Amino acid sequence: MLRISEAASKLGVAPSTLRAFADRGLIAFTEMPNGERRFAESAVEAFREQGANPPSARVTDEADPSPAPRPRRPSWTEVPPWERPALAAEAEVRIEKAKREIAQLAVDDRARAEQAQRDRIAAMTAQAEQDRQRMEAQREAQAAKLAESMKPIKEAVNAFVARRQEQAKVDAARAAKDVRAATQRLAALPEDRELESMQRAYQQRRDLLDLASVAWRFRK
Repeated sequence: MLRISEAASKLGVAPSTLRAFADRGLIAFTEMPNGERRFAESAVEAFREQGANPPSARVTDEADPSPAPRPRRPSWTEVPPWERPALAAEAEVRIEKAKREIAQLAVDDRARAEQAQRDRIAAMTAQAEQDRQRMEAQREAQAAKLAESMKPIKEAVNAFVARRQEQAKVDAARAAKDVRAATQRLAALPEDRELESMQRAYQQRRDLLDLASVAWRFRK
């Protein structure tokens, strides 16, 4: 069985021309399970003996406004037995190729999915970074606003502390003055001997008063 390109090369025509011949039913072909067309060598030789491009079979590259119906495709049972092993082997090769292509597509799809996941993670990370920067800016603005609102309070506290310091200085000066006055008074007190004599006289007066009170009680 020949592929369409091989059969067209034997006939000396383009594959599109041979495909048009097959669509018009001018040459028999077998359609494989994968949709490709195969031409028996005997059919190609018979068509070449009849003339690969008879006047009734000329086609152009332009689409036929009323194409003829496609011929019936021969079934597997209609393929000659000696050609079936080659067709089966070729179909097996095509199936293996299709499996490899499907596996590659799965790998490509997985790679695209992983890349899409990485892109989503990168986008989420960038969004989170933007949110963090926005929240940081908001915190800085709130801190600046709070500092501005606390400025009168700080000024009032500073004024109060200054007044207290001034009052402490005044109190310290007054206390120093009182200490000096007390020192002066202490310096003006009599000597110890005079103080002792005054204490003895005071004690004698108390003793006399005690005796007088005792005598008064006995008198009663």
